[in-house]
Amino acid sequence: MCDQILYRKKGDLYECIRVFSDGEEEILGRGTKEDILAWLASHGFGFVRPDVLDMDLEMLCEKDL
Repeated sequence: MCDQILYRKKGDLYECIRVFSDGEEEILGRGTKEDILAWLASHGFGFVRPDVLDMDLEMLCEKDL
């Protein structure tokens, strides 16, 4: 089974998390929405328009855990 990348929102902070096939989690990035968007852009997602990436982050994010 492949690893998954998930996003969580905790108040005003966001987390980008890799979930391994065994269920273990690794936090790849944590911070404000701008921090996470910058992290994504610096890791190969810079070709996506920032407004689209912003909408996607909100859609993919698990709300306030």
